[in-house]
Amino acid sequence: MLRMHSHDEFSSFVQTVDGLTARIRVPGGRVRAEQWEGLADVSERFGDGQLHLTSRGNLQIRGVRDEEAVASTLAGLGLGVAPSIMCAPLSPSLMALVDALVPHLPVSGPVVGIDAGDGAILAKGPDVGLVAQGDGGRFHLVVGGDPTGVVVSADSVVEVVTAAVAGQEVADLSVDRSEMVLPTVDGRQAPIGWMQDGEVVTLGAGLWEGRMEAQLARFLAAIETDIRITPWRSVVIHGLSDAVADQVVKVLAPMGLIFDANSPWLAD
Repeated sequence: MLRMHSHDEFSSFVQTVDGLTARIRVPGGRVRAEQWEGLADVSERFGDGQLHLTSRGNLQIRGVRDEEAVASTLAGLGLGVAPSIMCAPLSPSLMALVDALVPHLPVSGPVVGIDAGDGAILAKGPDVGLVAQGDGGRFHLVVGGDPTGVVVSADSVVEVVTAAVAGQEVADLSVDRSEMVLPTVDGRQAPIGWMQDGEVVTLGAGLWEGRMEAQLARFLAAIETDIRITPWRSVVIHGLSDAVADQVVKVLAPMGLIFDANSPWLAD
């Protein structure tokens, strides 16, 4: 039986000790440049001036003073009510699965996690998990933390995950089967630092307690590239040249981005 999480972010707004909080689901953690600018504006005008990253790879705006204005602005940015999908932040190709799943999943349903095969996303406890095999063309299905023995092709992901989320018996579908041992992880999994792949740089950066000042969000917008929020309350910036990456580190480290994986200010 599918085990649901009591802390799933089902509501757009919820009352907390910080006042009214807007909970913004970001499927796969992807935030586009123009969205960062809009989020900064909303946080400053109607919230506490910060964006709060969550352990589901989502966002919160706390201390909301005008619920209607925030909801309207977020809708205009293409943000707000959406299914909860975590996705391996260092595997951009897996975002194609996120995009395929979003229209078919309920906004108040279980958390779905797409793991690159290293177990990092699986360790975050998604209700329904896909664990990549090899080059990512096939995936093991994990439900409620337990392997099902079902192997899913990329073409069948929407059908199988939709069925699993709905609590249907996936064994009745036309799928392959294979035994698997769940990958295990040790230590911190947040991708932090400078990661080089040929001439392309990926930067991973943490934030103290996942708190991002609005001004920092504006600087992220200025990079003019999609940026991924991770379930470790950090961000990953893909597709940079060496020169641009160097400038990003120099400018944004003093503003609160942590590029040192050994920093005591980081916590998973």
